[in-house]
Amino acid sequence: MDSQSPTSLPHSQQWLQRLPLLALMAANLIPLYGVLAWGWDAVNLVILFWIENLIIGGYVMLRMVVLSPLKGIVLSYIFQIHFSIFCAFHGGFIYLMLYDTGIWPEQMSLSHEGVIDSFFGVGIVYILPLAMADYYIQRSPDFFLLPIIAMVISHGLSFISYSIMSGEEKLRNASQLMFAPYKRIILTQLVVIVGGALTLMFEQPMALLVVLVLVKVVFDLKQHKASY
Repeated sequence: MDSQSPTSLPHSQQWLQRLPLLALMAANLIPLYGVLAWGWDAVNLVILFWIENLIIGGYVMLRMVVLSPLKGIVLSYIFQIHFSIFCAFHGGFIYLMLYDTGIWPEQMSLSHEGVIDSFFGVGIVYILPLAMADYYIQRSPDFFLLPIIAMVISHGLSFISYSIMSGEEKLRNASQLMFAPYKRIILTQLVVIVGGALTLMFEQPMALLVVLVLVKVVFDLKQHKASY
């Protein structure tokens, strides 16, 4: 990877590197506004940051294809199988944790079972965590889609900046991306789940919810560039 510091790059390239980080901060600060203005709770935050994993996984598959179109298609197919299983178990764990404690009283039932079965028939397992995300989104508070859209844009800008325009991604091998997102996701989700559990334990004081979002922002910024 290019060892030049951001300050030694031309002004246009400096902005190219900074824009994804600014977008990442903006996308993470929308949940903060949700806590302060819309009354979002720890459950909403934990679910939202789980959904972000699916966005990250989607862009990892695009990065594979950009690096090596034919090989990338095969690798992305393999990736979506094990990553889907990971995300489905993770999402199921969140649901069981909430259901067993009575916070989420409704049993999970996924819509569009025929569509899910059709995708499963050709080995596209990614449809399962996407269906789980749809279940959560349908039962989410007002404006819940706003941070999700912002996250799609944020990670999209990172994809365009690092994978396409700057050429940094070309120094990687498509195979290296197979397990690349796990470190960032596992560490981030540990922070979110432990922080969310603490806020629930203390009956969700707003101060703890704000701290949870801010800690996640800082953690994301540290992990973001390392994942590209």
